[in-house]
Amino acid sequence: MKVLDNEVSKFFENPLQDAGFSLKKIDSKNAVVVKLRRSDEKPFEILRCNRISCWSFSERSLKHVFMENDTLVGFAGFEEVRIEEDAEQVAVFAKPLVEAFIVIVRGPDKLNLLKAFYEVLWSECNFPTKIPKSLLMEDSFDETLDRRSAFLLLSSNEEDEVKRYLKKGVRVAVKLESWGELQRFYNVGVRCFLLNDFKDEYRERYADCFFILQKANVASALARVDGLIVNVKEFSLEEIVLASLVNRLLPLYVSVERFDSKLLDVLGFGAFGWRRCTNSIFTRIERERERIYEISYVSESNVPGRVWIDVSKDSPEWFFEQSETSLRKQTVEREDGRYFHFYREGVS
Repeated sequence: MKVLDNEVSKFFENPLQDAGFSLKKIDSKNAVVVKLRRSDEKPFEILRCNRISCWSFSERSLKHVFMENDTLVGFAGFEEVRIEEDAEQVAVFAKPLVEAFIVIVRGPDKLNLLKAFYEVLWSECNFPTKIPKSLLMEDSFDETLDRRSAFLLLSSNEEDEVKRYLKKGVRVAVKLESWGELQRFYNVGVRCFLLNDFKDEYRERYADCFFILQKANVASALARVDGLIVNVKEFSLEEIVLASLVNRLLPLYVSVERFDSKLLDVLGFGAFGWRRCTNSIFTRIERERERIYEISYVSESNVPGRVWIDVSKDSPEWFFEQSETSLRKQTVEREDGRYFHFYREGVS
């Protein structure tokens, strides 16, 4: 496997000197962070690996990590990501945004390599955590139940219809086709937008907005937007567990075509057409043994639970654990009208 035309082993063995990037070793994670600055050049090759021995997600938008043997290479902060494959090799071409990172991690298995990669992005590259939301359609939206906890995604962008819901205090999400529509609906009071393309100036100009990209590579969306819509209907059960690790930094919004909404909820995915219930910050994923994953979480009724996923059988097995104490949700309304939720232990 090569990164920036260098064998990955060289990044660990010798301090590479190159005017095009800086390098930082993270001994606690057995990782190296390569930092690149914006370039006026065309997209260039950032990674090349053997197609047979290299693993990545099957969905093209999630091909931001590649693993070979005990090494993972992942990247973030790039645009114009292009993946070229032939019978023998896979090559990734991209162009750095303002700041771009290539993280190289060594470890024992896919789960721990992916965990280390996202932890490095958070702790060393200062990528913020994100909270997944629910996007509901009109036929499933309950104005009383969902007003504060979900966004209503309207089927049309009729301005009068948007205004009618906003006057009721409903949080509306709008699919946009152009820059002009963003300004128009922002002036009306919409603060959640689904976009086909994103420019950094949107965040600067509309700092209080929630942006979800409909088409992009994770490498372009991380740390820039609040969510990414992806198609996971062809995913295996193991892939959906591993893909969920990105949700802390970039919630992936998925439908329930392939997987049960309860499992998607526990794994911290953004809800596209279904309702989130659990708090994803309490979810923990561990590998119990070969091809079996254990996910621990807190249910919507504040009861700790576990699900074992045997990926060889494609079958989740659920367990709930009653205890003398449970987490109780408390809500405080802030001066700006938004709500702050926090949890305390209490007697069940």
